[in-house]
Amino acid sequence: MTLGKWIGLTLFAAALGAVYFLSAPPSPARGPDRVAEVKEPDAIALPPDFQKLLEKEKEIRAQPEPAESERGLKLGAPIPELKGDWLSANGGAPELKNKVLLLDFFTTVCGSCVASIPDNNALYEKYRSQGFVFAFVSPEPKTIVEEFTAQFPKKINYPVLVNAEPLFQFCEIREMPATLLFDRSGVLRWKGSLLEKDGKLDETFEKALLEALKP
Repeated sequence: MTLGKWIGLTLFAAALGAVYFLSAPPSPARGPDRVAEVKEPDAIALPPDFQKLLEKEKEIRAQPEPAESERGLKLGAPIPELKGDWLSANGGAPELKNKVLLLDFFTTVCGSCVASIPDNNALYEKYRSQGFVFAFVSPEPKTIVEEFTAQFPKKINYPVLVNAEPLFQFCEIREMPATLLFDRSGVLRWKGSLLEKDGKLDETFEKALLEALKP
């Protein structure tokens, strides 16, 4: 359930309670001499406003959740601020001016993300001379990612941005792997999940990458 839908249902629940409380008839006086007058109703008659709120709540619940591809940044959006700490060969942020940038969101416990590292290395080495920058993005602390990279049998040849929880939230990353491709102007040109399918690059990604790499 999206945050907006949760907030909507919460507000409606509060409104339902308020309407029912305000519209309910006063309770009979309590005491030994009034016990005989208290009777359980055969059925509860809902006030009109209460019924309308119930119908509205059903409409909210019936709304479909957006697909993962529809969340977060839209195609054409500018590259967001890359907040976090970089792990790279020179210890600093990679040069991104006039570069094609692929952000691959991952965590060290994401099996498919970890399994993709060798293929990511190959993709980076193939196109880096053409101005391609591949970057892992993790919300995890620097110490955890450094420990992972030290123990991983394959070296990660591309930069890694850690402590990047704000970037995860800004891009609304909820499932992984998730990838964003930005062209030389810093404009989002492709978004998806796995870069490879059946041992081959995803056709839509490869097309967008080659187009973005054009001088």
